[in-house]
Amino acid sequence: MKQIEVNIPRNSYNIYIEKGLLEKLDELIKTVYEGRKVFLITDSNVDKIYGEKAVRVLAKGFDVRKIVIAPRREQ
Repeated sequence: MKQIEVNIPRNSYNIYIEKGLLEKLDELIKTVYEGRKVFLITDSNVDKIYGEKAVRVLAKGFDVRKIVIAPRREQ
């Protein structure tokens, strides 16, 4: 798995890249989060492709809630 560190003041985070990573989403989150509830926020474009699968995978280990928002429009 490739990992890219994004270092910005106050809110650093990692981006993970790997084929099939969505199938391991629950396991990956468990490495950084010990809670039982997760909230998935996505836009309608991404939701059409990955939303159902992401919820199914996350539901293996979490109580999942999802909200779908409108995609950002370019100005």
